[in-house]
Parts: sequence; C-alpha cells; structure tokens
Amino acid sequence: MEKDYNRICKAAPEFQNIASLKDFMITRALVNSRIFGIKIDGVEDDSIVPYADMFNYKYMSDMTHWTFSAESNAFVIKSKYPIKAGEEIFVYYGNKPNSNFFQFYGFVIDNNENDEVCLKAAISPSDKQKLQTARKETAKRKFKVSAKTKSLQFEQLMSYLRFVVFEGPSEELKSLKGAKDTFDELDIKAFSKENEEKAMMKLMKMCKDSLEKFPNTLEEDLELLKKDSLTYNERNCIIYRAGEKRVYNFLIQLATDTVEVLKGKLKVPEGDSKAKAYFASIQHLLAD
Repeated sequence: MEKDYNRICKAAPEFQNIASLKDFMITRALVNSRIFGIKIDGVEDDSIVPYADMFNYKYMSDMTHWTFSAESNAFVIKSKYPIKAGEEIFVYYGNKPNSNFFQFYGFVIDNNENDEVCLKAAISPSDKQKLQTARKETAKRKFKVSAKTKSLQFEQLMSYLRFVVFEGPSEELKSLKGAKDTFDELDIKAFSKENEEKAMMKLMKMCKDSLEKFPNTLEEDLELLKKDSLTYNERNCIIYRAGEKRVYNFLIQLATDTVEVLKGKLKVPEGDSKAKAYFASIQHLLAD
C-alpha cells in the first residue's frame, strides 16, 4: 500500500495534501473489504454493491453465488437452496490465505488450507554463468506458495530452484533455459535425481531459515491459543503466524521425504493428497 501511495504522490504531488499515508491505507482497506469480483462482457472487474457488502462471510459456504447478469444489467446474488425465515445469509469470498483475510477483512480462518508463505530465492552473485543467462530483474525472485504442490506457484518455485542449483556445462544450462526470455516463462521439469535433491535441499534451508525468525514454535502457538485471556487481535495474529509455520513445516517434510525417496531409502509417502502431485511429477526419476 505504501508503494502505491508513493506512486500516486509522485504522479500527482497534490494528493499528499488530500490524504496522508494512514488515511490512504484505511480508505483502501475499507474499499478492498467491500468489493466483489465480477465479469462484464468477459472482462474481469471489481464492483462496490450497497447492502450486499453487509453479508457475513462463512468458510466454504455454498449458500450463495454472486455474478453480474447481462440480462438484467445488475449484480445478482442467488441462493443455492431454500433459505428459512430468520436464517442468516452468508457469502464465501473464495480461496484466500489468511494474509488476505487479515489485511482486508480483519479476521482469519483457523487451519486455513489456503495459507501461504513468501519464499525468496536468488542466483548466487558468484555464479557468473547463470547471471549472464538471467535477466537482471529475475536474478532474485519471490514466490508465494501454499501447502499444495498442485499449483502454478509451487511449480514456478521448483523450476527456478532447479535452475539456481544447476551445476553443469554452459551448453546444458542454455538448453534448460531454452528460448525463454524470463523466468516467469521458464518451465524446467525435474530432469535428474542429483539436481532435484539439491533443489529440495535448497527449499528446506529456505524454509528452516524463515522458521528461525519466529520467536516461538508452532507447538507454543497452539498452547497460546488455549488461553481465554487473548484479545481478538492477539488470537488473530497467532492463528495467522501458526498457519505460515504449518506451510513451512509441510515444505520441510516434503523436501526431507523427497531426498529420502530419491536415495531409495523411502517409498513415496501415501495418503498425503497435498504432496501427491509433486511425487507424480518426479515419477520418471524414480523409474531409473
């Protein structure tokens, strides 16, 4: 938000006399917490709908569905089943992480399966070969990933890590990158056990480094949540950070299991649907 505020003030200096950064952040949060995403003539847009923004949210609720009706030229909320007199009507905001819920709506969901973390990866400054191949803006990257391996974000992260940890001749490096100009378009699948193990070790270190920055553990957070003396905001903050720790722990366990599987010391774990897509993507390596 601060970056957006500074961009506006740079383009229109008089804006800072109209609204301070605090005013801008409060106003934007109020607007963002009330907008509905819709499509009009196939174009995605946002809308503010009086009264409709007063419906409360309910996690995974299938009670209602909203859309823009071209036929009536209006925003329409439809119930998916009969609603009894006096029954509260809920809406579902979609699959969002607690970082979005907390920032824009002022609440969080416990055990939110859509929680995500921001992981930063970069090409080593001493790796001249890769730096020459990479664009300046893609020598460092940020990835928002959840505890779901069947996602574009996770696939992009792994693709980048395979490139970052690659050790080999420049010809092979160029073939990995192919004709792609940016890492946003890069799509490097798992191509060797050695490289995949290094990529997973890199992922493990990134997650462990991030976990160490927290003042306490997930287990300690869960104990804190048992206290009745917590304020609403304190409880929200603990649930929020606990969700991030669950994602880090999942990724660490995934990396640990992958290394063991690649070394032939462990069979592919069964029953974990969140990791299933990843292990399916490296099946060709395990067949060797």
